[in-house]
Amino acid sequence: MKKELMIKSGVTTMKTIDGESFNLTLNFRYLYELRNKNKEQYDKYFAVLENGIQELFDSTTILYTAYSCACLMEEKEIIPYEEFLEKLQPDSGLISKTAMELIRPKKK
Repeated sequence: MKKELMIKSGVTTMKTIDGESFNLTLNFRYLYELRNKNKEQYDKYFAVLENGIQELFDSTTILYTAYSCACLMEEKEIIPYEEFLEKLQPDSGLISKTAMELIRPKKK
């Protein structure tokens, strides 16, 4: 039951180009797990946080990191970054907006 509460808290959903959807989260527990399982992705994510979003692919790095964390949370297989990019909707505004909402969530 505790895991169910974590899944509902801090999770954003995004639709793919083919109409499916996937979850995104930047939960600290799963960022920690990602650091242990894929240090390269973790380092890319924190480089973007440190330097700010400079280009569109910085936003996709944030989305892929959040997707990876959601997969770890849900115990699902993580698809490679390139395959993830193929599934993203070609809407740079949506990509940028979603990335910003993930790293700077609105206070309730």
